[in-house]
Amino acid sequence: MEVKRDLQKEKLENILRISKETEYIAQSTCMELRNQDETINRIAEKSIQVSQNIDKSERLVRGMSGFFGRVKNFFSKPKPTENIGNIKDSETVEGKKSNLQGIREKEEIRVNKPGFYQGQEEEDKYLDEICNSVDNIKNMAIGISETLDSQNKKLDVVSDITDRNTTRLNNLNYKAKKLLV
Repeated sequence: MEVKRDLQKEKLENILRISKETEYIAQSTCMELRNQDETINRIAEKSIQVSQNIDKSERLVRGMSGFFGRVKNFFSKPKPTENIGNIKDSETVEGKKSNLQGIREKEEIRVNKPGFYQGQEEEDKYLDEICNSVDNIKNMAIGISETLDSQNKKLDVVSDITDRNTTRLNNLNYKAKKLLV
């Protein structure tokens, strides 16, 4: 019986170690996602700045293209600053942990309970730690999933802005070459 308990204890310790390692990896992933989110936001801001510079360049080239281009510039207003409506700062992954932690109340171990044996209290502590660790991992996984969805939407917006800027820049280059010839 003692050998069986030692084997169970060893298995529980191994499971707890693995769950803690997994929890650490999930935390590292959350931090990396936060860094990636900041990078995506900076890329979006730079894309908007490029778009604004293209607006100015189009206006200059239109003004150089002839009398009607200058007249059109005179009566038109510069384009307003583009808004990054769909690109919002995502919540931190840690902030998205659901309130599931703490919902489960720990039961008190009763020594007088039938079937209680020496070492059961220690096993119950291991099991409680494992449950808490698994809950943390689950909550971080949900947060990671939500963050990835948010980042995918942001990347789609940035991709659209970049494609539009590329097309506009190609058209602008064509018009500038025409003016120089």
